[in-house]
Amino acid sequence: MFVSANVFAIVLVYVVLIEPIRGMLSERDDDLAQRRMTLARYEAVSGQEEAVQAFAKQVAESNTRGELIAGANAGIAPGDAVPQITSDIPYITTTCGP
Repeated sequence: MFVSANVFAIVLVYVVLIEPIRGMLSERDDDLAQRRMTLARYEAVSGQEEAVQAFAKQVAESNTRGELIAGANAGIAPGDAVPQITSDIPYITTTCGP
């Protein structure tokens, strides 16, 4: 009976004290690993900042030259271009026609 009471006490201490602490440490390690992965992604994105800024500048410059047709979205832009194209048709037929 003495041995079984000691074994019961040891199991009780393990279940009440040690296992919850072990579980918290495991969760903390998982959280830390996830935060490290997030940090690595953020560092990768911040490493691309110069390239993104250069591309944004290039797009802004091409927009000022009129290379892109303005429109609220991709479906509207071709519709907005129709008057521009039809206004160019008389010029095309007079300069390139028979």
